[in-house]
Amino acid sequence: MKKSSLPGVHTLRVEKLIYGGMGLARLGGRVLFVPGSLPGEVVQASVEEDRGDYLRGRLLAVCEASRLRREPSCPYYEDCGGCHLQHLQDEEQLASKVDVLMEMLRRQLRQMEIPDPIPIAGPPWRYRRSARFQLQWLPELKIGFYQPRSRHLVDLRQCPLLCPALNDSLARFRSQAKSIDIKEIHKAVGWKTISTWEGGETLSVLLDRPAHRDEEPKVLSYISEEASNLRAHPPGRDFAMQDRVGRWQYRIHPLSFFQANGFLAPRLLELVEEHCRTSGSRSLAVDLYAGSGFFTLPLSAHFSRTVAVEKEPLAARLAEENARMNACRGIDRAFCTVEEWIQAEQMQAKAAIDLLLVDPPREGLGRAVSEWVLRKAPQRILYVSCSPPTLARDLKRWEQAGSYRMVQLYCLDLFPQTFHLETVAVLDRME
Repeated sequence: MKKSSLPGVHTLRVEKLIYGGMGLARLGGRVLFVPGSLPGEVVQASVEEDRGDYLRGRLLAVCEASRLRREPSCPYYEDCGGCHLQHLQDEEQLASKVDVLMEMLRRQLRQMEIPDPIPIAGPPWRYRRSARFQLQWLPELKIGFYQPRSRHLVDLRQCPLLCPALNDSLARFRSQAKSIDIKEIHKAVGWKTISTWEGGETLSVLLDRPAHRDEEPKVLSYISEEASNLRAHPPGRDFAMQDRVGRWQYRIHPLSFFQANGFLAPRLLELVEEHCRTSGSRSLAVDLYAGSGFFTLPLSAHFSRTVAVEKEPLAARLAEENARMNACRGIDRAFCTVEEWIQAEQMQAKAAIDLLLVDPPREGLGRAVSEWVLRKAPQRILYVSCSPPTLARDLKRWEQAGSYRMVQLYCLDLFPQTFHLETVAVLDRME
């Protein structure tokens, strides 16, 4: 990255939105991404970065506004990095994100027919049941999220995306944090919290260093709420809360991933069960990246045997508890990475897979996993994706083999006001 070689203020017309929520314009034959702009608008922008194959800009003024533009309701929107699309009307956000997804898929998939996407939206505010806040203690306590592309902390009094229980917890933590009986509490740099959806109970952890993807987070203390007071607990205790999603009971924990949108999580499970019921044989289902068993439980209700693969110890433990709590049968667990499991599975030449569900992290499926899927040739694949670019890449690998057709494509707006989109692609093997 280098600083811009195109100084000054530039007047541009925005062509479209791209993944990331930015508007795309052109300057001197080069692509310029402008956060905060909308298609059709004439804007004034400066060029902040030269990335070689594209430029990144900063919105200075809107000269001709889109009819879809609105005034953001959150007072922190211009500074906070949590949201990207509050300036776009609620009813247009999902359509815009679906357009971005479809453009990616059509660019990558030239041979595979793409069905018309089915958009699914929920309430656009107060939907989030979990969050991770950054903490700063000196010169005064700050709690919030970082500014975009910086480590400057935006101090939040409330967040319109959080469910009421989490906003109450945020206010309570702010007022009581300095009186919590925790040795060296000022070492805490992160506060991660989750709420039950039905009862509004919250459980939090204070972290004394950032939690990285491949690194076990170090817990300074657990924080529970009792009679509107915060109470600290030592990290060695076994904490979790119980909540219901649809007809299933789950144990949830602030350090284990769980679907954050309390309104649409039940619909996500319904989609999976719908395609379990319409699958052919129901002997074996495989759930890769199974986490704490969010999808494993409904799979087990429709298949004689379900294999769940998860490497993270806490998630795997919660998955076992969830299966027992729901009296699920026929679940085999593999406590390893997906790559390790498919290597062992190939050596053992196990049974044919009737339904494969994959819900990978943002990086998507590795090449080895994609190639294993083609060799194993499950009858049906449910690909749950939080990243349109990696979904398009992985589907292209399967398209090139000519083995699958896409029969349904669901687009769930699990994160309104942001550019993120959850997708469920249903693929059937071609006979």
